[in-house]
Amino acid sequence: MSAKFRKKMLYVWGLIVCFVAGLWANGEIPAAAKPSPQPLKAAVWRQGGDPSNWAEEGTINYAVTVYTEQMGTAITDSTGQVMVTFPVSFSDSPILTYSVLGHVDARMVAVGASGVHFVANHDDGEPASGVTIYWQATGP
Repeated sequence: MSAKFRKKMLYVWGLIVCFVAGLWANGEIPAAAKPSPQPLKAAVWRQGGDPSNWAEEGTINYAVTVYTEQMGTAITDSTGQVMVTFPVSFSDSPILTYSVLGHVDARMVAVGASGVHFVANHDDGEPASGVTIYWQATGP
């Protein structure tokens, strides 16, 4: 077993022990304990209008070799809104996909390198509180 692998395993076990022991308030990981993000490395094709701003529409094909992917869930508040701050900011606006369960209309009203703002309404237009939004962001 390599020293690098042992170090990673000790780090992971340390996170598990701390989490199980309840040392983190509200399930938040302290900034000092967060691992530095590692971009995914794969050959991926993407279509758009700008090589670094993945949110810009266009028809130019790009071969992407390094990208970051983040995902999570969020629940709307009493006004039917939720602001998601990405665990790690992207270098520019990512491509974002999301889904909800139930008879609600959910939409993104703003997306940027550091987060996204969702709004959810019932079919009658009233704010939908307590709606779980499953999101996935992929980008530079």
